[in-house]
Amino acid sequence: MQGVLANKNVIYRLEVAGADYCQGDQLCCALTVENVAVDPVVINTPCLRLVVADLKKVKNRDPAAYAEEIASAACPAEITLAGKEKSRVAWDLTLDRNCVISDKHQTLCFVYGSDASTESLGQLPAVVSPHKQIQGIAAIFESPFQFVPKGQRSNDGWVELKFKPPASKQLALVEELLAQLRFSAEALQMRYLFKVKTFDATETAVKVGKTKSMVEQSLEPRQYMLTSDHLNHDYLESQIGAALKTVSTSMT
Repeated sequence: MQGVLANKNVIYRLEVAGADYCQGDQLCCALTVENVAVDPVVINTPCLRLVVADLKKVKNRDPAAYAEEIASAACPAEITLAGKEKSRVAWDLTLDRNCVISDKHQTLCFVYGSDASTESLGQLPAVVSPHKQIQGIAAIFESPFQFVPKGQRSNDGWVELKFKPPASKQLALVEELLAQLRFSAEALQMRYLFKVKTFDATETAVKVGKTKSMVEQSLEPRQYMLTSDHLNHDYLESQIGAALKTVSTSMT
């Protein structure tokens, strides 16, 4: 993907290999600064940063929309370009496995240009999906367990997957499942947050209510991975099944 920013006679061109990314991916970036004029120009504090963009603040043109910095390239303090001259800064970075994913509230974004004119920095959003292993686990919820995906978001360092449960007798009282996943060192942490119907019967009526139930698991790579590229589906299905059993048996 590419972003271009024109600031008077200076053109900033940001190139990032690829278009869509996952947590943990390596990103290869290059910022080219070009003086399109004949006369020399001095560029003060050129910058290239990866930040979290708060989309509500972006919409409202809030200056703090890009305040949370994730990483920054090593740029020179000053660049002097002769007429028609270019300068290039290369930057390779690896996304954290628990970095923010793109949702309706926030996304990762590159900002670039000259810090001497912060209000006119260029922005290039990066579409980031959950880690490939988390995507694989989400697919297990969908098949064979037949949960219906209803959305995903970042939530305080977790990837949160929202599911509607299948129409089964075992899960008849479960209204919603939020599956939260994150990496802690090499372990994969999983939290299951169930929203469950309850019934309180009296002599005259039955009161319907709701409660929440949580199950936590911590899985080691030797358990949930067969190889570095392949999930252990049998093991993961057994762990998900065990979590589902806690609500299906306790509520029947």
